[in-house]
Amino acid sequence: MNAFNKTIKKSAIPYLVAVFLIAVDRYLKVLSQNLETDSVSLAKNFSFTHAANSAAAFSLPINQIFLIGLIVVIITVFGWSYYRSVKAGLAEWPLVWIVLGAVSNLFDRFAYGGVLDYLAVEYFTVFNLADVMICSAVAILIFGKLKSNRANALRIKN
Repeated sequence: MNAFNKTIKKSAIPYLVAVFLIAVDRYLKVLSQNLETDSVSLAKNFSFTHAANSAAAFSLPINQIFLIGLIVVIITVFGWSYYRSVKAGLAEWPLVWIVLGAVSNLFDRFAYGGVLDYLAVEYFTVFNLADVMICSAVAILIFGKLKSNRANALRIKN
């Protein structure tokens, strides 16, 4: 197998994982709607439930029309960033995770009038797998940027 094929296979894995996680997220959203009980305990202070969140992230009260417009703008900005990162040869998969997670939640807003959340942490919040994808990808981007800035600072210093 040549180097090009290995690179393609290696770079495809994060995208396949993203598509798989979104499929699992969609499945769990449907499953949560059909729960016969209020919630199912998964671990201490952690349960599977159903909650329709018509507010913003962490249930912040924001006008629904404004929120949908804001989400569309954010998806567009991250889509454009993805396009630019591909042209620059940067690691673009975190942007794909953010866009797919946002699209999954945006679909919920149009189809159900709010985001369907199903993972509940007692005394904290209810969220879904798309939220986890978005937050973890943002954390990876921030960590990567900090690491890059530190490497650049060390290079300039030397």
